[in-house]
Order: sequence, then C-alpha cells, then structure tokens
Amino acid sequence: MKNFRFKLKNVATIVACSAVMIFVSSCGDDEDKDDKDGSFTSIDVTLQGVSPDVKEVRLIVFSGNTQVLKTAAFSNEKFRIDLPETVSDNYLYKFDSRFSPGVVVSNPDALMSSEIGLVCYDGSGENANRIGWFVFRNEAETAVLSLTYAKSDFTIKGEHSEQDGDRTNNFKFDLSLKKGWNKIYLVNTLSTRTESYSMVEPAGLSWYFDLPEE
Repeated sequence: MKNFRFKLKNVATIVACSAVMIFVSSCGDDEDKDDKDGSFTSIDVTLQGVSPDVKEVRLIVFSGNTQVLKTAAFSNEKFRIDLPETVSDNYLYKFDSRFSPGVVVSNPDALMSSEIGLVCYDGSGENANRIGWFVFRNEAETAVLSLTYAKSDFTIKGEHSEQDGDRTNNFKFDLSLKKGWNKIYLVNTLSTRTESYSMVEPAGLSWYFDLPEE
C-alpha cells in the first residue's frame, strides 16, 4: 500500500525569485480563489528568475507508472496548466494503513494521489531533458504544497507516532478532501519531528524554481 507522505526535497541550489500564484476557479475569475467546494481546476504561475532553458512544464503523477497528465509552455515568465478532470485509477492509491488506528479515514477504500509534481523541461517530446521543478514552498523548505487528486469526497483525521531508533516521529492529519484537485500543505516541525498535513496554507510560501537533486 502506498505511503501518503510527500517528501520535502533537498536541492543542491535554490534560485530565489519573486512569484505570483493564482489558482483559477472553474468560473474563470481572475481572483486568487478556489471553487466553492474547495477544489480547483487550473494553475496559473508567474515566476521571475527561472532558467532560460525552461521551455515546457509537465504535470506528472509519479505513483504507479510515471505518467504525464498535462503539459504547458513556459513563456514570458509564466505558465498555465488546466488540470485534467479525472486521473486514472492506475495512478491512485488508498491511504497508508500503517497510520491506523490513530488516524481515521472516513472511507478506507477512497482513492487518491499526492505523488504529483510540476516538472520543467528544456523542450517538448521524448528527447527533452528534465532541468528542474516548480515548487510552492517556504524558503526554509519546512512547508510545501502537495498537489493532490481525490476520486471522491472523504476525510483523513488524527495523529500517529512511531519510533525511529531512540527518537519518535509524529504525524498529524486534518484533511477534508473533495472529489477532484485539492491543495494539501505539509509542515515539517523539525524541533518536535512532526509532519502536519492540513488544507490551511501556512504563511510565507512562494513559488520556487528548484534545480534537480545531485
């Protein structure tokens, strides 16, 4: 069974840049807001300081067999991706049962995926080279947005702790997922070794162009 955790990446170099994020509702408004049910249908990003080699952005799901869900050109320091209405069950999974019984899932058979990223390429087609990622996170890399697709409405609530040698890792979940695309925020509190997952955006997040890991 798939592990839900969305890992924060350790990158060799971070290009700091100013960014404007707009998640556009299905109504096509220009305001920074979601649909009334909490889901969203597209991503618009304007980002300065990106490598001039970036020509295309791909929305990729990494669970199961890696699959490109959507592509968009990166031009004039911006891109827009209209999210697909559905994601095949081949790329979805149930919440990790190892967090039970402390973490309760309203529908244990519900399917989802948080293993989804915005990957940058130097061109289109199979011969293009991956040269980085677009990530919505804080500068300290202790909080990050995890793009998540859910096949149905369900909730994930509760806390779980597990031993790692002589240390304890803690996990907290407060999620009310809607059918479709959701924004889940992972906050990693290093002092208490706690990973908290919620749908409340923490302060200080911006878009970054992160180079691949060495």
